[in-house]
Amino acid sequence: MNLELFQSIIEAKDNPVIVMEGKREIPEFYSKKAFELGYQLALNFPEIKFRSGNAKGSDEAFIKGVASVDESRVEIIVPYEGHREKERLLSASYFSPEMLTTEDEKYIVEKTIKASPKNKNLIEKRHQSKSLNAKSKYLIRDTMKITGIKGRISKPVLAFFYTDPEDRLSGGTGHTIKVCMEENIPYFYQEKWINLLKDLTKL
Repeated sequence: MNLELFQSIIEAKDNPVIVMEGKREIPEFYSKKAFELGYQLALNFPEIKFRSGNAKGSDEAFIKGVASVDESRVEIIVPYEGHREKERLLSASYFSPEMLTTEDEKYIVEKTIKASPKNKNLIEKRHQSKSLNAKSKYLIRDTMKITGIKGRISKPVLAFFYTDPEDRLSGGTGHTIKVCMEENIPYFYQEKWINLLKDLTKL
């Protein structure tokens, strides 16, 4: 990933959105780099909006960088209304599974199961217990980040992740990456986006 490739992806669509997120456990070095990437992209590309998942760690680092330039260009997809409410950005846009229509939910559920078939039982039985319902909301939230919702949340043009190199596809971040694969959304891990950051700091 370099600046030329990034620009070619961004310029292919009006009002582009990029997803920036990752593991909750992130080394200080990469936390600083994630902040810097968010800052540099927001500063140099005023047409971009930035989407994440409201989690501690990687999500927070990326979005704090963006928000230091313009928090109104931040979109946060939360698993439920009130999630980490004390950490909310006043000018950011927030979305959650509660906003889904019956038709939207059916679509997102299908996409969630397709990306992570092992969670099929959990998703299909989500209304049978509070525990299953709570767990399913996180997966549905992660799917929403990538698929978008027609007429309300646009599909992103690419995604940047901080992941564990030894276990890329585990947890919620892994599920989000799998949805990227299914939806043909280009995605890049830290070993790639750090090269873009190097290019941006030269501008």
